Amino acid sequence: MKTRQSKFAGRLFAFLVAAVLGIVWAAPSAQAIPYFARRENMACSNCHTAWPMLNAFGRRYKENGYQVMRGQPSEHQDISKKLSLPKSIPLALVINSRPYDKKKNGPAKLRALHEIEILAGGNFMGWGSFFGELAAEDEGGFSVGLEHLVGGLHFNQYLNVVAGKSGPFFADPYNILQGRRITRAKSRLFNQRYGMTGVKLGATEQNVEVYGRAGGLFYSVGLGADRNDPEGEGADDYSARIAYDVMKKELTVGAFLLDGSEKSGLDKYDFRRWGIDIQGQCGMLNYQGAYMNISDELPSEVNSDLSDNNNLFLGELFLTWQDESFDNLPVPLTQIVPFVRVEKYEMNDGEDDFADLILNLTAYWTENFSSSFEYFQTLDGPDDRRFTLYFIFGV
Repeated sequence: MKTRQSKFAGRLFAFLVAAVLGIVWAAPSAQAIPYFARRENMACSNCHTAWPMLNAFGRRYKENGYQVMRGQPSEHQDISKKLSLPKSIPLALVINSRPYDKKKNGPAKLRALHEIEILAGGNFMGWGSFFGELAAEDEGGFSVGLEHLVGGLHFNQYLNVVAGKSGPFFADPYNILQGRRITRAKSRLFNQRYGMTGVKLGATEQNVEVYGRAGGLFYSVGLGADRNDPEGEGADDYSARIAYDVMKKELTVGAFLLDGSEKSGLDKYDFRRWGIDIQGQCGMLNYQGAYMNISDELPSEVNSDLSDNNNLFLGELFLTWQDESFDNLPVPLTQIVPFVRVEKYEMNDGEDDFADLILNLTAYWTENFSSSFEYFQTLDGPDDRRFTLYFIFGV
């Protein structure tokens, strides 16, 4: 039997879905593209290489607090000298359908509606921002959950603060630590639980980050709570991130660190995740890769011999193929993106080796509607494979 709170959450979610659809229906100039594109009157491709992955312009837009120019939010209304708000309700809706999803040892699943997300984000007064997401998916019986909700203060390009329920690297505008992807499968770097603590980069928590940029150098430092501590009472976790644009669009190199402690059963373990990453673009070719070291151990005063140390390597390549000949096709077609990812990682203190291969072909029929076919195969470890056909639509 549903609780009163869950019923209320479901009704609120349904209301927000209806509100988003109503806003889009009432705004024919929007051309059914997500909220930021509607507000700025720009195509999605201005900010994305392949949605939702950000390009250089999109990274600056995020860093600026969801505005093209700092202090100049678009589509705002001056209520008074001391209050300026967005003119329209800043909501967007993303629908994910998986009509065919087949694992090696399981039946084919008809997941006509896999997930629905409501996104809200924008800028106010030129120096404040907010971004949040509610989601419901079939695996959870379509119960509504708060994925993240963050508010920000943007003083200048060198100093910004974001705080709320988020991952440890929410402020990072680059793709790899945020898990931005076109694939069904999340990367092992972002979403795999490792070691005795099970800490992963994609987990959300109570989190505060300070970030900024000086020329091509981006930095962020953060303070977060335990993953299973929604009230933020546990031991503090620390994050740090630097990334340098060697060439503004073509090449970025970076490093990251997540360090803290986490309870596992009756014990409390120290953990550390550190690594280096690279991403870049050469014409249509996009690439990104990372190395991460994962270590968990009991504090030395308890038992210096109990530890778990593993390594991970990630490489991704994809093409963003756009051609004028697409305009002559009988159906709309904006972009075709073939994608490959290879990940190699360890478990159980380096004793067990695993490797995965992901092949994906995505077609963007319009900038806000895509279809994808994905093949997953283990290269090392227990034999497994998976075929998935899915569609994503955003308004």
